Amino acid sequence: MTQVFYRGISLHQVVLSAERILLVKRVEPYINLEKVPIHEDTEKYPPFTRIRYRFQVTGKLREPSGDSLVGKTVLVLPWTDGMDFGGHKSYYLDGIGESPIIDRYETKANLEKDPEFILFISIIENGEVYFRAYDSMDNIEAVREEIRNPKDPDGPVAVRADRKPQG
Repeated sequence: MTQVFYRGISLHQVVLSAERILLVKRVEPYINLEKVPIHEDTEKYPPFTRIRYRFQVTGKLREPSGDSLVGKTVLVLPWTDGMDFGGHKSYYLDGIGESPIIDRYETKANLEKDPEFILFISIIENGEVYFRAYDSMDNIEAVREEIRNPKDPDGPVAVRADRKPQG
C-alpha cells in the first residue's frame, strides 16, 4: 500500500506556476469518470479511474492573449493525473508501491460542493486542460493582488518579467 505525502505551497507559488487563472462555475454532469485499462485482465489489474471536472469559464484573471477560454465549457484534469496513472500502473503491473510527495495549495474552497471557483490552470497539452489548484471566490482580491504585486512569503519581493525593478 502506498501513502501520499502533501507539501504545502503558497498562493504566490500557485500564481507564478499558473499559465491561466480563470473564474469558473460547475456544470452538470460535473464529474466525468473514465476507466482506463492497463491490462487485458481487468480482474487482476483494475483499470485506472481518470477524473475530469466540467466547468463553464465565466471570466479570467490572467490568460494568454488570443486564446481565450471565457464562455467555453471545459473538462479539466488534476495536474497530478499523469503521476497518478503511472503510480497505478507501477503498483498493479510491477508491484512497486511509491509514496509521492505532492505540492498542495490549502484552500477553504470545496471542489465537490462549491458552485464557483478560481481555477489555476497549469498547462494545456494535447487538448487536455490540467489545473494546479483552485480557490474560493472569497479569496479573489488576494489573488488579484498577487497577480499585480507578486510577493514571495519566503523571500524578497518577486519581479515579474514584464515589470522593471524599482529603485
